[in-house]
Amino acid sequence: MDTQVKDYIDETVTNHRVVLFMKGTPQFPQCGFSSRAVQILDACGSQYATVNVLSDMRVREGIKEFSNWPTIPQCYIDGEFVGGSDILLAMYQNGELQSKLEQSNWSSGEFQTSNSLQHTKNWLWKSWSSRAVCLCKALSRFPEPKMQAFPF
Repeated sequence: MDTQVKDYIDETVTNHRVVLFMKGTPQFPQCGFSSRAVQILDACGSQYATVNVLSDMRVREGIKEFSNWPTIPQCYIDGEFVGGSDILLAMYQNGELQSKLEQSNWSSGEFQTSNSLQHTKNWLWKSWSSRAVCLCKALSRFPEPKMQAFPF
């Protein structure tokens, strides 16, 4: 995996408490497993960021190498790889996922935005100052529950 992709994945996992790498978007998932993962996280009422791995093959393959897990979707909580939709479902059914997410500062609304927002803006400017960048949610209202960034 090239360093730019690794850095992007690492920064995404580090800067968002809950991240779902998925096929498609929460509004339009492109596979049943990604759809199920979105439904589970939504049922928990947690805010989470998503990355559409279909937007770049380097990210799609890079996330598999990053986690040493062969399938997508992949969910990370507090920088830790949790698993795919089957593991999320099992954790949801036994209450473990809700407990893990309730420990989140995001759930209670006590989150810090300034460093994450500035870091994201700096990274985008540094990486893509001469290219078009598509953001599906405005950064001015950061953090959004389902922010989508396509940096490649």
